Amino acid sequence: MLAEVASFFAVNDRAAFSCTCRRFCAMAHSVFDQAPALMHACQNGYTNVVRLLLTGPRLNPAICTNFAIRTSSYYGHTDVVKLLFTDARVDPSAEENWAIRWSSENGHTNVVKLLIADARVDPTVWDNYAIRWSSERGHADVVKLLLADGRADPTADDS
Repeated sequence: MLAEVASFFAVNDRAAFSCTCRRFCAMAHSVFDQAPALMHACQNGYTNVVRLLLTGPRLNPAICTNFAIRTSSYYGHTDVVKLLFTDARVDPSAEENWAIRWSSENGHTNVVKLLIADARVDPTVWDNYAIRWSSERGHADVVKLLLADGRADPTADDS
């Protein structure tokens, strides 16, 4: 069991570690959540709180594989995403372009617009996941943006 726990720590896999045993869930969060205030502020769209936290020298908004921009994109918090873009350490393409995939699937048009404007973001990852899932979910405005960008392929697998 300890070897399995150690392997989860090695790959920074919070979800798998938490599911291993309910007793270890709290420990997993205390280990992986290096900046819980930032994580909660981004998840809930508290732009002013994020702004205050980013002024401190101890906080790195790119921790936990850029969780801050990934979660704010997922929930459609456009102002938080804009604010995070002001920090050069933030990578919107982290975790195989997680932010563009999930903001597209969830229909967050304004977030998608911000993300595709960044050259690091690739809306074609995972067989054009962004356009496939925004289409499947009926998010026409997101589909329009992705088509106008020119990189997404509407004929990709399962489109």
